[in-house]
Amino acid sequence: MAVSDYKTKSVLTAGALAEVLKHELHSDTVITEEWTEKILERASLPDCNCKLSSQMKSPLIHLEQTPKILPKLRQLAPQAILVGFKLLNQVSNEVLLNTARELLLKNSCDFVLANDSSQIHGDLHTAYLIDKDKTIGTYQTKEEIAVGIVEAVLSKGVYDRK
Repeated sequence: MAVSDYKTKSVLTAGALAEVLKHELHSDTVITEEWTEKILERASLPDCNCKLSSQMKSPLIHLEQTPKILPKLRQLAPQAILVGFKLLNQVSNEVLLNTARELLLKNSCDFVLANDSSQIHGDLHTAYLIDKDKTIGTYQTKEEIAVGIVEAVLSKGVYDRK
C-alpha cells in the first residue's frame, strides 16, 4: 500500500566496520552524526545495489530516508483524488486516527487509510478510512479495504476537486 520510508544507502560487514573503528577511534573522539556517516562510508562495500553474497558474515545495512511522495503528487496533480496510507504499530485508535488526520491535512489528501500492523492477522486486517470530516468506514479484510477505497473515491467524483 505504501512506498518504503527508507532505502539502502550502503552495506558493510561488521568486520569492516570494526577495522575502520580500530584505526579511527581514539578515547578523545567526539561521536557526531557527520563522523558516523564518514565511518560508514569508509567501511561500505562498493556498489551496494548488487546482490549480497550468502557468504557475507554479519552484514550491516545502512538506511536513509526516502523523500515523501504525497506532497509531490498533490503538486503534480492538484485535481486528482489523493489517498494516503498510514501504518503504525501498537497504538491506540485515537493516536492512529489523529496521526492519519494530520497526514490528511498536511498533504491535502482526500482520504487516508489508517491501520495498525498489530491488528493484521492473516485475512483479518482492521483499517479505517477517513476524510477531512469523519471516519468513513471501518474494514476487517483486505478485500473490504479495497472496496471501501474504491467506493469512497467514486462517491467523491472526478469533478469535486475543481
